[in-house]
Amino acid sequence: IRMGSQWHLHLLVLLFGMSAWLSINSIYVQLPLLSLSAPESWNLASYIVVIIQISCLFPLVYSIVRNWKREITDRIESPLVIFLLILDIIGLVLSTFTYTTVTQIGDSKHSVWLLISILILCIPCTMADVLFMPLIGRLGSPSFVTTFYVGMGVGALVPSVLSFAQGVNGSSWNFSYSVFIYIICTFVFVSLAAYCGILYAERRTNREEKQSINGTMNNHNEDHGSLRTIFLPIVVSLIASSLQNAVIPAVLSYASQPFESNVYSLSTNLFILTNPVFCFIQHFYSFSSTLHLSLLSLIASLPTLFILLLSIFPLQIPSVLLPISSAISAGLLSLLRTAAASRIAHSSHPKALFICGFATQFGSFIGAVTIFILANLFHIFIS
Repeated sequence: IRMGSQWHLHLLVLLFGMSAWLSINSIYVQLPLLSLSAPESWNLASYIVVIIQISCLFPLVYSIVRNWKREITDRIESPLVIFLLILDIIGLVLSTFTYTTVTQIGDSKHSVWLLISILILCIPCTMADVLFMPLIGRLGSPSFVTTFYVGMGVGALVPSVLSFAQGVNGSSWNFSYSVFIYIICTFVFVSLAAYCGILYAERRTNREEKQSINGTMNNHNEDHGSLRTIFLPIVVSLIASSLQNAVIPAVLSYASQPFESNVYSLSTNLFILTNPVFCFIQHFYSFSSTLHLSLLSLIASLPTLFILLLSIFPLQIPSVLLPISSAISAGLLSLLRTAAASRIAHSSHPKALFICGFATQFGSFIGAVTIFILANLFHIFIS
């Protein structure tokens, strides 16, 4: 791709990456409001985490089909991405009609229709890791992977900023959940337009470079690389994704219960808000070496373990420590995931980014199931 058009493509990748987890992030920052009307109350977060991971069945099926019938997935890739972004909008809109609806099941009440709406909007988000990542990898430069992660961070920044504008004190709101969601829908439309722009740029570049590629293809031996070279960053990505996508979002509601209601809202917003800032650091300094990944993993574990302790034991500490720990934990985990993905993107293995996306989803699934069992069967968290 020509250098003159490089920044345009980076912008398109950023806007497209914004959609990857935009809807799920939006639901998380609205939990203080949703928990007021939902019969699940504080347990709603753990239910949503499990709903998210149920949607991981779809990328699992896609992964199986991709490995067995690659020609099928290659043919449907573009229309599938467009369909998923439209499905995302449908799920968001449905949630505005169902978030106050309560269904009686036996002796208990549940937000069944809200959870179904969330399941619908989760499918595009969980598919993003296995569908979007290989697409970005085809653009030619590993730097686009970093930009994609920055875009994912922007997808966290947007709902956080909107939530601050909406009001974070947990009792009064400047605008409703429905208005919030309709604004988010417009950003999904922007991501859809950005994807169309990426398709146009990719196809134009393919036409221009086809002869050059055909002329030089036979002069190079194919090097598929080794999975051993990306084993560490894959494991790091799996663990960091488990913590960031499943564990911490689920336990924040428990960790904040000894404090005032605005502490939970502030912690949730800061947990999401710091993502793009830390992701962007990878553009200026690479943390992808084995030493950097190891040190980052160690440092990121400290605030993360602190939040886990607060969710189990009602410690007497200044309430400001929870939002600060939440922000630091999210930022370091985001940087860790971006650095790991950047190293994976430099691998010559043909399925490196696909494996990275699959590891992200598998890690999130393991984390979600673990937290749900601990919260709802063993009841180890503060209630």
